[in-house]
Amino acid sequence: MLPPLTVANPETIAYLRALVDDETDYQADMQQARQYDAGQQFVALTDRLRTFLGGNASESAADWKRLRLNICRIVLSAVVDKLIVHGFDSDEPARTVVAPDGTPQTVKPVAAWAWRLWQLNRMDAKQRRVHEMTLRDSEAFVLVDWDLTTGRPRFTPHQRYIDASVGGDSDGCRAFYRNDDPDQDLLFVSKRWTEVIYAAGRRQTRRRLARLRQSRRSRRRSAQSRGHRTDESPQRRRSAGNAARPQAPLRAREDRADGD
Repeated sequence: MLPPLTVANPETIAYLRALVDDETDYQADMQQARQYDAGQQFVALTDRLRTFLGGNASESAADWKRLRLNICRIVLSAVVDKLIVHGFDSDEPARTVVAPDGTPQTVKPVAAWAWRLWQLNRMDAKQRRVHEMTLRDSEAFVLVDWDLTTGRPRFTPHQRYIDASVGGDSDGCRAFYRNDDPDQDLLFVSKRWTEVIYAAGRRQTRRRLARLRQSRRSRRRSAQSRGHRTDESPQRRRSAGNAARPQAPLRAREDRADGD
């Protein structure tokens, strides 16, 4: 016997509809910001004004590319240039080690390990895209998981999700906070994407949705990195030992121009 159907009251339906409308408006604003960043913004010109500025009223497509002044990308690039990370530093004592070429070098092990992970994940190249997405969309995401093949953390950048109904590509992440307040605790992150698979020699696609949140295993790894005892298996601890290092406060180093 099927359980009886329950119908939400009108107040709940109205509240949920308001949340959907608010998110749709927010995504539409972000999509417009992406278009401006790409140099594609609406130009409101009458035929007379277009002709006065040297355009052709019958060739609106050409005027779209010509009659505008867009400095969004210049402004974003100027800020991004200040955010590029060029290394890590820590409060740990420096040590003298022998480099592969036989020369002695003074290094800080934790800082050197963090910078090595940063480079192995190609974040020295990907970070610019992350900073640009953050400034353009007001938020961006870098998912960190454990790569069993390489035995180290893996960083994967993702843009903010925008639905195709408002001009987006329906790909990316969205964060959910307690009471819908970004200043409160993060509850979970949803990730949506289009998966491409090949079956029977044919290319097929399907939509995927995943809900991401900090797992108990992630918390146990965090506790282990602080030197606390955990209930992880010896095999897990050995595989994590390739990347685990004693923790020390890390600071990102950024190159700044004189006078900044």
